[in-house]
Amino acid sequence: MAGTLTKTVSDNALVLGVVGAYDQADPASINRPVRDCRTGLGGGVAGIRIGVPTDDWVWRHRLTEEEEAIVRRAILVLEDLGADIHEIGLPRSAEARTSTVPTVSEPPAMNPGLTAAANEGAWRALLESTGAAISGTFEDYLEAIRRRAFIKQEVVAALREVDVIAMATGSSFGDRWDARTATIRGKVLQARSRGTYRNTLAAICGHPAISVPCGFGLGGTFPVGLMLHGGPNDEALLYRVAYAYEQVTEWHKMVPPL
Repeated sequence: MAGTLTKTVSDNALVLGVVGAYDQADPASINRPVRDCRTGLGGGVAGIRIGVPTDDWVWRHRLTEEEEAIVRRAILVLEDLGADIHEIGLPRSAEARTSTVPTVSEPPAMNPGLTAAANEGAWRALLESTGAAISGTFEDYLEAIRRRAFIKQEVVAALREVDVIAMATGSSFGDRWDARTATIRGKVLQARSRGTYRNTLAAICGHPAISVPCGFGLGGTFPVGLMLHGGPNDEALLYRVAYAYEQVTEWHKMVPPL
């Protein structure tokens, strides 16, 4: 699920203190006291273990060389600040995107109004994928649930060895708004879905993640994000790492030419 969009990390932590409250009408809501994640923002990253996946699906398969270079420089900034960088492997997580396709029928089941005729225009793309999922077999659905369980096991195991996982934020870097395909490192891919292979990971695992601006590509016209994944209920640590990076960079203050 997408989270809040704010100008700074501190602002985001502030908003979480409001929207993160328990809601008994929301089956996904966690019944726990609201924490002020701003209290530990200045703690720095010295000694924090940051895992960087070595898998090609994270870097080479759907990410341009320019995006990769920008994000790797951002990770080096965290290392310069005292973080311990560790290489990790997440091979099963390459199935994150395909594991969600058969399960996109779940939101309409929880919110029937989503598929109402009045929403057909606003949610056309979603309704198309939802219809495909509904018409799928129960075996397809169970297989997707099985893959999602393995992915979560893999990420949980990795987060026992490191505190945070860092990778590029999924995006449609350089694509026209109406693009159907994109050529990445010589391969033609679907334009609209290529970013979700990384962004879907947090939703599958139910873990927090945050994206912070870490540069611009394509001649300074397109933003690039650094995605940080944390363990269950570990928002405070994610904010701490993101804040440390933000304080020594200027990317969050910059805007591309329009």
